[in-house]
Amino acid sequence: ERHNQLVPLLVKQANEAINMQMDVCMQAVKAQKLPNGAILNVLDVEKFALKFTFPPPGKTSGEVHDRLCKKYADKPVVTLGFGPDFAVLRSRGVLMNIPRMVQELRKEIPGAGVNGGGHLVVGSIKFVEGMRQEVLAKLAEKIGCVDVE
Repeated sequence: ERHNQLVPLLVKQANEAINMQMDVCMQAVKAQKLPNGAILNVLDVEKFALKFTFPPPGKTSGEVHDRLCKKYADKPVVTLGFGPDFAVLRSRGVLMNIPRMVQELRKEIPGAGVNGGGHLVVGSIKFVEGMRQEVLAKLAEKIGCVDVE
């Protein structure tokens, strides 16, 4: 009985935290159109999101992605949330294969420590902080070359 009273309170607090995070970070999202027509939205969650609180970077990136999918309702959309040594990917209408992209990045950028995976259209990638720029640039290039729906 007591648990049933607690759940609505926790849901309310979680939704308030998500909305606050979105107020903070949506204005910092940078969008660009890729060669394949997809809209790539990039957010540095290390600099433009609240840290050490709910929602964490993956959830934050997912919430940003959901809002951008509404904004670009008829277009293929990829959202890339990144920090110093990681990237979180969400996509709609872009035929990515994230595990394969991770394997390719590992081979193409030796010394970057690329690791990760996930599903075809949702995933995360880890890498060493000093190679972030190279990894993210190569990742954006790969996303811009895949087919879109």
